[in-house]
Amino acid sequence: MNIVHSAGMRALPPFDGLIAFDAALRHRSMTLAAGELGLTQSAISHRLKKLEGFVGARLLDRTGGGLLPTAAGATLAEGLGRMLDEMAELRARSRASVRPLTLKIGLGSALANYWLVRV
Repeated sequence: MNIVHSAGMRALPPFDGLIAFDAALRHRSMTLAAGELGLTQSAISHRLKKLEGFVGARLLDRTGGGLLPTAAGATLAEGLGRMLDEMAELRARSRASVRPLTLKIGLGSALANYWLVRV
């Protein structure tokens, strides 16, 4: 999907690529990242390629010991970890600002008197 950007809009990276990058780097494996996200290795690879295209640099090196971040990848990983933590905190703050839902239960008077009212 192509989105027309104006000069005032932020140039945001592909979020699916950021999530794939985070998982691949944490696990140091495309296979484990794919398993965590419920995707195929190919899907992880495509998302990483899209993110690398956005950044303009390779982010991960594939080595015998697993995936390692390049210099650009290490910089992105540092900022990404903070951003994802802040997003999780933002969710918690947003949920805390909402009035809790009220559960209403209807029941007969005999049951209410027997179970809910102390004599």
